[in-house]
Amino acid sequence: LMYFADLTVTEGEKSVKILTIGSGLANDATANYLYDIAKDAGISLVIGNMYVENASLEDHVKNVTDNQAVYQYNRIAVDGSSSIQSNQSLKSIIKGENWDYIAFEESMAMAGLKDGYQTYLPQLMELVDGLATNPDVKYLLHQPWAYAKSAAEDGFANYDRDQFKMYNAIVEAVWAAKESSVQIDLVVPVGTTVQNGRTSFIGDNFNRDGYHLDYGMGRYTAACTWLEIITGQSAVGKTYKPSAVNDVVAMVAQQAAHAAVESHDKVTSLENIGYE
Repeated sequence: LMYFADLTVTEGEKSVKILTIGSGLANDATANYLYDIAKDAGISLVIGNMYVENASLEDHVKNVTDNQAVYQYNRIAVDGSSSIQSNQSLKSIIKGENWDYIAFEESMAMAGLKDGYQTYLPQLMELVDGLATNPDVKYLLHQPWAYAKSAAEDGFANYDRDQFKMYNAIVEAVWAAKESSVQIDLVVPVGTTVQNGRTSFIGDNFNRDGYHLDYGMGRYTAACTWLEIITGQSAVGKTYKPSAVNDVVAMVAQQAAHAAVESHDKVTSLENIGYE
């Protein structure tokens, strides 16, 4: 066994290293604003996102077993600079850094179906754990959001094209995986955050294509959720927000994230938060 003990130091603090393995949803949630929100909160991050669009947990098991170099790798360094590399393998990236958190996600179409979590997540975790260099690594499960009501994606048919039915199925499947024998340390309830936000004046406008998150408020809202899970700090009242997000929308995003972390398995109405 080989372990690395590396410190990336910024102003005397150890950087926290996060790696996500998924279908692109966690990249949506963490690639733009999480670094800046965390920096505003006094936390130094390194963020790596490995994804194949629409890849399922089953696909990741096959890819790591066969050492397939098919992943897009989006990395944000400790200084905030970003780089994108194509044709990367899970094995090389997992072993290449001393990750503090490694997160998994199911594809959006299958996110509310239990079979993938129960069958393939334990296999994937065992494979990844054999590659991880940090003996204290924590494993996360990223909870996807439901499609927008207008989504034309084929996978929406798995839930009778009913957004709330899909949301409930995702919550049930994700938390069943968390509570099973799979050693998931934390769930990142972005799906509940988005559903909370949809009850506000913003409505069902968190997605740019019915599937991926809006580049402004959608991604910011998801990043607020990640901040709370990783740091334990509330997103409410944080001053950083992207230029595309005004103060009122930022307030909704922060409240939606905080409510999701507090009550991960139910929707919290935010209909009274916003413009008077």
